[in-house]
Formats: sequence, structure tokens, C-alpha cells
Amino acid sequence: MDPTIRMACVALLFSMAAAVKFETSNNLEVEAAPIALPTAGQAFSVTSILLFVVASVLWSMQQGKVEESGKEKEKDKLVKKDPALQAIAQQQAHEAVQQAGIGMGDWKCCACACALGTLNNNAYSTVVGASQNLAKQFAMQDYMSLFSTTLLVACLSGVTFNSAICLKIGVHTRILVIVIFIVTGYMMLSIASSMAGSLGFMTALLASCLVGTAQTLGEIGLLSFFRPFPSCILGAWGAGTGLAGISGGSLYVFLLSLNLTNTQIFAYMVPTAGIYYGCFIYLYHRAQKCGALDTKGSASEKNAQLSMESFKEVAKYTWVILVNMAAVYALEYTIYPGLVDRDTLCPVSKGFVALNAYTLMWTMYNVGVTLSRLSISWFRIDNLWIITGLQALNVALWFVEAMQHNILNTFGEKGYYILFVWMIWIGLMGGACYSNCMYAFNNREGIPNEYRELGVNIGMIMCNLGVLCATNFTTVLQTTIMSSNKLFPHGCPVPKF
Repeated sequence: MDPTIRMACVALLFSMAAAVKFETSNNLEVEAAPIALPTAGQAFSVTSILLFVVASVLWSMQQGKVEESGKEKEKDKLVKKDPALQAIAQQQAHEAVQQAGIGMGDWKCCACACALGTLNNNAYSTVVGASQNLAKQFAMQDYMSLFSTTLLVACLSGVTFNSAICLKIGVHTRILVIVIFIVTGYMMLSIASSMAGSLGFMTALLASCLVGTAQTLGEIGLLSFFRPFPSCILGAWGAGTGLAGISGGSLYVFLLSLNLTNTQIFAYMVPTAGIYYGCFIYLYHRAQKCGALDTKGSASEKNAQLSMESFKEVAKYTWVILVNMAAVYALEYTIYPGLVDRDTLCPVSKGFVALNAYTLMWTMYNVGVTLSRLSISWFRIDNLWIITGLQALNVALWFVEAMQHNILNTFGEKGYYILFVWMIWIGLMGGACYSNCMYAFNNREGIPNEYRELGVNIGMIMCNLGVLCATNFTTVLQTTIMSSNKLFPHGCPVPKF
């Protein structure tokens, strides 16, 4: 067995065994007291798992980098000896794409690509959906937005990490590293859920770092992996990422309805990493048979690389797109998680919907996102300022609702259903912005072709920066004028409905 695979499998088995042992040894204790005091054993478990996984990841990456470097050197030597091989490489790449289109467009490949998209983003979506419950468990309600902030910082760091270190590493090795990150993230969340206070909160934030890094590394790596494949594979992947926003929060709420604790829920999610890896391996072997992996990226491309000069050129041609992307995402993430958390902090009834309204809001938002991302096939919005204006209006109205709770106070539990419809509308704005901006980058006249792909990358960075600003802003709100003590100075009122 390849040493990289062997080390990753050992890490996966170690983490899963630790999950089973931890859950078994703490099951009775968790049922008796949902939040246990931090123990030396818990601290040792967190530290040992992290150290083992970090060592495995670094070793695996080094092995993969050495192997990939050797392959690149051999290719460079061949090309230098015979320049005609450059044209042959381009022809091979073209034939590989054609062959992949013939051999990889069946339902099995599409199903695997969809599953990869779902599982790649599932942990991220689950943490966002569970963040309010986790913050309450640690008595850190006013710092709930730190979960989203931590995820975003991890995503941005992951992009930098990938650009600096991972570009020359084979996709197989990168996926193994991602599997380890996913397993470790779930394990850390499971352990943190048995702790109390700030220590448990910090452990959960550390787990969120791993989750955010895994999500962004997986997205970058798999999008590159899918490049020579037929468009249906990319479409299936995109549908999977949209479904993850729905399934993450929905699955979490469903498991809560079965009276499972957070410790149990996150531990039971560990095996999904094995499904993730299995789907990738299936596509990887299918791609090898088509020859796509041998020639992917051999053809030279003329896309501009990121530099200060190219950034200025991209901004000159696409500043309207970039500004609208950053603004819409900043506005919608001001609403969720920030303002939605403040409005749902105190349930108006003891019903299931009221108790889980925050997580269900995330699900409804992603329903809107998924629908609007599909809409680009039927109609497009050329004036992007319309979307930004509508989202700004949503923020203003949500600010009033979060401060005064008018809808919930007036309609009681039925008010949550009004808010659910509203969140679908907000998701429609976010998805419409994303899809129409991507369409504009690729098709709007006046943008030089060499700046189109770079524009997409800068646009994604702008989105993340917009979301990061929003979560920091809502953290300030939640600790000042919208703190729980300000909104509910006498504590949560007794449910009226």
C-alpha cells in the first residue's frame, strides 16, 4: 500500500476509534449532565489527536510533494529536449477531455460528484446551524458569531495555504489530508460538547478552524480535479454544495429531535468522511481509465496571475461586479447569523419549531440559495445593483425585527413561518448575486479574456472579506446594543404561546 494512503488510513482509524471510545466512556455521564466539567482526559484526548493528525498530515504532504516534484521534473526535461512534445501534450489534453465526456457522464459519476459537494460543505453548514446551541451550551451566547468568523478566517487561511504549499501536491494526497481534517473537526466538536464554559467554547472554535480549512481546500482541489470532466460533473458538484446548506442544519435538527446530545451527533458524523473518500476514489479511478489525470493541466493557459498590476486591471474592468459581490454577501451575513440569532434567542413557545428556529432559518436560507443558483439557466439580471438594493432593505427591516421582535410578538409561533419565508427570499438574493456575477465574469463584454478567471478568484475573495466584515460587525452588535442583557434585561420571558 502507498505510504501516503497508509498513514492517512491510520489517522482515520485512530480518530474513529477515539470517537467510539470517547462516546462509550462518556455516554452515561452526558445523559446525567449534558455539560461535563473539563477533565485531564479530555484535554489529553484533544492534544493527542491534534498532534497525531498534524504529524500525519505533514508527513503525507511531504511525501506527495516529493512525488509530484519528481513527475514535474521528468515532464520538464522531456519538453526541453523536444519542443514538439508541447503540442502533443495539448492534443492529449484535448483527447482526454473528449474521452472523459464519453466515459464519465453517467449517473454514477454524477451521484458521486453530488455526494462530494454535499459532504465537502456539510461540516461547515452543520457548525453554522448548530452555533447558537453550542454558544448557549457554553454560556457564551453573546459570542455566537465567533463561530462564523472562525470559519471564514480558516477559509481565507486555507486559500493562502493552498496557494503557497499545495499546488504541486497531487489531488489524491490533498483529499487524504482533507479527510483527516474532517474527521478531526467532528471529533473535536464531539469532545468540546462535553466541556463547560470558555474552555469548551475555545475547543469548539478550534474544531471550526479545521472544518473551515477542510471546506475550502476541498472546494479548490476538487474544482481543479473536475476541470477536464464533462459539465454534468461540475453541475452535480454545484448542486451538492447547495444541498449541503440544507442538509447540514436539517440533519442536525433531526438528530436533536431523537434526543441525541451534541457529543453524540458530532461523533456519529465521523463516518461520513469515509463516504467522502470513497466517492472521490471512484471518480479518481474512472478518470485514470480515461487518461484525464495524466494530461490535465498540460496545455498552456494564458490566464493572468495575481499581482498588484493584474489586480488593478481586473478592478478596472469588473469593479461593479466585485463591489456588488462583497456588498450582497456582507448584507446577508449581517442578517444570518447575527440578526437572526438576536431575534430567536428567546423562543416564544416550547414547540419544536420555536426551539430550533435559528437552525431552521439557515436551512430556509439555503433553500433560496439553491433555487436561485439554478435560475441563471432561465433568466439573468444585468443590473446587479438591484440585488444589492433589495438586500440592503432586508437588513434594515431585520434590524428592526431583531431589536423589537414585532413579528414574533404579534403572531407567536406562527411568526416563525413568516420569518422562514423571509429567509428563503434573502437566500434568493444571495444565490442570484453569486450566479449572475459568475455569469458576468465569464460573458460580459469588455472584460479581456485573460482577466476573466482571475476575476472569479478575486470575486470569491471579496465575498469572504464581505462576510468576515459582517460577522465582526454583528459580534460588536451582540456584545453592545444587542447583547442578551440589553434585549432581555430580566432574562428570557415566559413563553406566551
